[in-house]
Amino acid sequence: MNEKLLDVLNFKTILTAIADYAKSAAAKGKTLSLRPSSNEMLINAALSSVDEAMQCIVRIGDIPIAPFAAIDTSAVKAQKGGILDIEALFELKRFYRILSDVLRYFEKDGQDKATHLSALLSYIEVEPEFYKALNIAIESTDALSDDASPELTRLRREIKTIDADMNASVNHYLNNPSYRKYLSDTLPAMRNGRLTVPLRAEYKDKLKGIIHDISATGSTLFVEPEKTVALANRMREAENREKQEVNRILAELSATAALYSEELLASYDALVQLDFIFAKAKYALNTGAHQPNVAKDALPALYAARHPLIDKEKVVPADIIFGADYTILIITGPNTGGKTVALKTLGLLTIMAQSGIPIPAKEYSTIKIFDQIFADIGDEQSIEQSLSTFSSHMRNIASCLKLCDENTLVLFDELGSGTDPVEGAALGM
Repeated sequence: MNEKLLDVLNFKTILTAIADYAKSAAAKGKTLSLRPSSNEMLINAALSSVDEAMQCIVRIGDIPIAPFAAIDTSAVKAQKGGILDIEALFELKRFYRILSDVLRYFEKDGQDKATHLSALLSYIEVEPEFYKALNIAIESTDALSDDASPELTRLRREIKTIDADMNASVNHYLNNPSYRKYLSDTLPAMRNGRLTVPLRAEYKDKLKGIIHDISATGSTLFVEPEKTVALANRMREAENREKQEVNRILAELSATAALYSEELLASYDALVQLDFIFAKAKYALNTGAHQPNVAKDALPALYAARHPLIDKEKVVPADIIFGADYTILIITGPNTGGKTVALKTLGLLTIMAQSGIPIPAKEYSTIKIFDQIFADIGDEQSIEQSLSTFSSHMRNIASCLKLCDENTLVLFDELGSGTDPVEGAALGM
């Protein structure tokens, strides 16, 4: 089925609406790239999985899938020996939490696990020790917890102590009345990453230390007191050791992620699939859709079928049924009588069902699986429409008829539109 047909029948609009229910970019992309199949087994499996998801939502509420990142890239990077950054490990932690929530969601359901969904759940695995390690170590998207390791705890305490000593050292001069007359301000200033005292230039001999900067006027020197220099050097050493410890922890967690990379990838694929299935289920519930009977040897029979893009409170449902002894159905009636909507409804609902999406029609409706669907559907033309437009329609119709067979659905709207009614009738014959 060509892309133009999917546009004409508004199928891509339906996919966009379904994608809005998905929580992950991967499931949204999977939805938007969904296309109809002619494989009866695959279609029925897809429809059944969505029906199971709909029943779960009705029984126990919505599945607790929060938005989640594409952790498959991190799993592969770790698998290849790469070191993951804090943000990537934070996303792994969130991913494990969502997996845990999803498993609990199905555990609280008193029913036996649904066949198709339970197959997906069998791929979801939460490694408890690794999850625990991530919970302890990762505080946010850009910070490790102080408790990530005993050494990191010790180093951060040391850094806090040195920082307090540095502030006390600088404040000794700022708050000391005997020094205030030498200062241009009573607040400390950071210069070149060092804590300094703003000393008047004419009193530069009154305070021993390192000059890190001079004011634009030259009247103020920014001096790091001698006692503070030693503390600042200790601080730099402690911060370097902290950085080394952080890198060691990241490498250790990444190595653990590598050990479980296959399980992570399988769980990710399963969660994306669940997100995709439940997006279809939520759309189906909100549009009053049902799982139809679908088979290659069936006859199309839609009962109380509605076009999903028309307000369900306003749309007029239609029965569209093909009998065993006829394969051509002609819809006649006045302008704005719903003929085009009926045609589009038949085509769209067929494509939806063949894509594993429940349809807004009675549950005992039947969809025949078509190998091909052709359509010549356009807005009604004015009576002055050009011959070239008419010729284009004729070429399209002729092409459809040349390619169609018993497993093809062909939809013609406004046959011979804008021509003499007698000519239109002749074309119809």
